[in-house]
Amino acid sequence: MLKKLVFITCLGAVLEFLDFTIVILFANELTLAFLPNAGESGLLWLFAIYSLGSLSRPIGGILFSHYGDKIGRKRLFRLSIIMMSGATLAIGLLPTYSTLGLTSMILLAILRTLQGLSVGGELPGAIVFAAEHVPPRHRGTLTAAIIASALLGLVLASFMGVLLQHNLSTEHINSWGWRLPFIAGSLLGIMGYYLRRGIVETPLFSEIINASAIAEIPLATLFKRQPKAVFIGIGLTATAASMVSIYILLPPYASRYLGFPAEKAFEFTTITLLTLSILSLACGWLSDRVGRKPMLVTGGIILLVIAQPTYEAMMAGSLWFMMALTIVPAAIANGCYVASVSELFPTQVRYTGLAVCINVGVCVFGGCVPYMMELLNQSGYSHGPLMLMLVTGTITVVSSWAMVARHGCSLGHIETLG
Repeated sequence: MLKKLVFITCLGAVLEFLDFTIVILFANELTLAFLPNAGESGLLWLFAIYSLGSLSRPIGGILFSHYGDKIGRKRLFRLSIIMMSGATLAIGLLPTYSTLGLTSMILLAILRTLQGLSVGGELPGAIVFAAEHVPPRHRGTLTAAIIASALLGLVLASFMGVLLQHNLSTEHINSWGWRLPFIAGSLLGIMGYYLRRGIVETPLFSEIINASAIAEIPLATLFKRQPKAVFIGIGLTATAASMVSIYILLPPYASRYLGFPAEKAFEFTTITLLTLSILSLACGWLSDRVGRKPMLVTGGIILLVIAQPTYEAMMAGSLWFMMALTIVPAAIANGCYVASVSELFPTQVRYTGLAVCINVGVCVFGGCVPYMMELLNQSGYSHGPLMLMLVTGTITVVSSWAMVARHGCSLGHIETLG
């Protein structure tokens, strides 16, 4: 049963993040399709639409987690993936500006918002579903496997870009080829929905049902009893969210500003995210043995040390050297932060706590980054990536230092530990 749970949970993460990421990876092509007359500001508008998905993540997380903490995890676990698949398919079939004019951009923004609502419930739901099933000694490994799977979704999306760049002409990609990843991703998501139909409720949630200990309004309970934990949890996402955002921003950024061929930029992102996925899983496994707190503090300090040379490598077009510098702190953060956040909250509000912390953190430190970087670049300021690494590294160190280490504790507590 546990092996099936791991497979279904990880597959769902792959498919959700494949669908969610395609928009940014094909930003240049979508700009031509939906904003052909916008000139230099077209990409900025596209990044704003991309950011809508991240801004709507906290709302989706609150909605999904409210019911997940009241009626159970499994129903919402199924709903999120079918919602994402429908929105992604609709983007793949959406008429462009040449057919609908500005209406096409409005519809794209609406569908992107639906994607954000979906993924806002999916990742916290997958993490809490897995964390409440697995023994404490494997919690870091399994939750890291979910993040590694989400990263594999990004790898798959980037690899689709590689395939298109090598097999279709630029004209064909711009006219219809960009639709193929959206359609393929949505069909894979529908397959994931059918695999989730047989899942059962988590034993810890079943216990609080039997104990009549369900929170009436989980969000209100969370902020009343756990305000410090919420801010710590948001801070723990900082490095993970920012580094992944920088990696997936590179295909449109490097080809536009650094003169990189598009296919080479996609190849770089594919290899980098695949490496990050593998190392994140290894870091999750290690955190079950040495603890997550010392690893997160160490990762944050490393990021602060390498921030300046990383920025210089990026500006010089030395992307592989940049990857070599950043991959370790990025892997530590991605491998450890979700288990750490899940250990901050009691069962009654764990889904809500995870949803608020992860989605707000990813929105602030990751999802809005492409828009802000493009805005700064068009304003003549190119130091955005450096400042992002310095700020998020500092926040990670402070938040990790402030959290209570619970990597060996059972999550079966109803009242707050410590």
